[in-house]
Amino acid sequence: MWYNIIDTDMVWSNIPSPKTVFGRSGAAPLHIYSQIPSARRSLFPHIYGSHPHRIREAHLHIDEDQPMEVILKSLASPMPNLEFLDIHVSHRYTDYNDDPGMPVILGGPSTSLRAFALRQMSFVPGNSFPNLVHLRLDTMTCDIRRFLRLLRNCPRLETFEHTEPTALLPGASSGSDFEPVSGDDKPTLSPVVLPHLRGLRMGYMNVEYALAILALLKLPRHPVMRLDNLERSAGHYPVRQFLTKPPLSTLYNIKGLTHLDIIHMAEYGNVHFISHGQNRGIWLHVHATVFVNSDFSHLVAHVDTRDITTFRLSILPNAVGCLSFLRSMLVKMPSLSRLLVKCEQRLTPLSGQALLKEVAEALTPSSSSSNDGSPAEIPAPGLNSLGIEIGLIQDYRCHPGLAGAAINRQKVPLDAVVRMAASRKRSAHPIRSLVCNISGCTREDLLPLSKFVSEFDVATGPLFVAGRYVPSAFKMKNDYWELFRSDDGMTSWDMPEESY
Repeated sequence: MWYNIIDTDMVWSNIPSPKTVFGRSGAAPLHIYSQIPSARRSLFPHIYGSHPHRIREAHLHIDEDQPMEVILKSLASPMPNLEFLDIHVSHRYTDYNDDPGMPVILGGPSTSLRAFALRQMSFVPGNSFPNLVHLRLDTMTCDIRRFLRLLRNCPRLETFEHTEPTALLPGASSGSDFEPVSGDDKPTLSPVVLPHLRGLRMGYMNVEYALAILALLKLPRHPVMRLDNLERSAGHYPVRQFLTKPPLSTLYNIKGLTHLDIIHMAEYGNVHFISHGQNRGIWLHVHATVFVNSDFSHLVAHVDTRDITTFRLSILPNAVGCLSFLRSMLVKMPSLSRLLVKCEQRLTPLSGQALLKEVAEALTPSSSSSNDGSPAEIPAPGLNSLGIEIGLIQDYRCHPGLAGAAINRQKVPLDAVVRMAASRKRSAHPIRSLVCNISGCTREDLLPLSKFVSEFDVATGPLFVAGRYVPSAFKMKNDYWELFRSDDGMTSWDMPEESY
């Protein structure tokens, strides 16, 4: 009972004699929750003024627009042993004419600070944070130069979270931080090196902006990154043209990715690109009702897919004509042993035939009789297993005595798949196993494949299900907050399952 009473916030919200209480508590570290500027009878001014060395965590709330000088004055004094600082403005500060630059807070360099969360602030501090390992920026309003300078001031970052930014303000892309890059005809921002970063999350922003920021980071070889709730439509602030298609060397430097899922969800209109390996991964999620070829072609071109062993592709009917990227992907997957392709919704027989043709052409070796004498191009040369799932829209008509029965049940011809299998066998890269779940397809329909495929079968159930399980590599948190929380909108959506 006493433990419950002691844990009640109201017990500690109004202490008549704070000096006596803090005097008796010795040197015990304090976690402070306060409004700034402090309300009347608040304990924070006394603690901040008389016991700053005891403050271990400070959670500070600005609940209305305050003059910038008042905010900065409230944060001017040092807290020499502070480990976690959380500053939250209840609504975004919007007085852009009151620009403080990059003010120094807490009296100067903050060597003890390990975690820093800034939410809806209109400035970023100019402090050096040599030992900061966790940084969270929510709904920040600053220009790109200051944003990158803040990251440079945190050389030991291990986790970084950046959501709902308005950081690329008009006119913000001029200044000394722009440096020309060799071989480029346009100036770019010099990259920020974060050699210790193991977890990166960016969300609720324009997809071009997210990729532009990603292109400005140099990360280690084995991080986990998740870019979620991205929008394709232009945001409030335009992205500079020279940042929209950057060289994403950051992605290519992530090695050891073994699984790849590209999932277009029907119910919510979201496209997920998920690639992961042991303790590393890339997760890109874009709100899109239409599968856009160029976005994924650009992304995949900068991902190291050489170690991918399992690739699962789930599309919607409107994406059947957008699969020209598939071959270029498979050519760069020498380790791929298993490929599963499905359409999430039923297709017309004509669209089903088109999908089979796209998959077959993507897997067919090119002819070696080219003019330059180059060898044949073999997509996924190590492919052992291929699975295809296509549901067809059947033509149901009323008929005397057969009400509701299917008349002339539709089938999709498998000629393109047979030709592909024959071509791969001739090139000494045969597919050993093929499983189909295609409406109306029987084992007899697969018999022409017996000359070219060691095993073939007709499946009755789904080849894979995009379930509600998140790959363990993405369940990342630090000592102060979870990077991928349940309130980021992701848990309510179907995700690719972890086990294969």
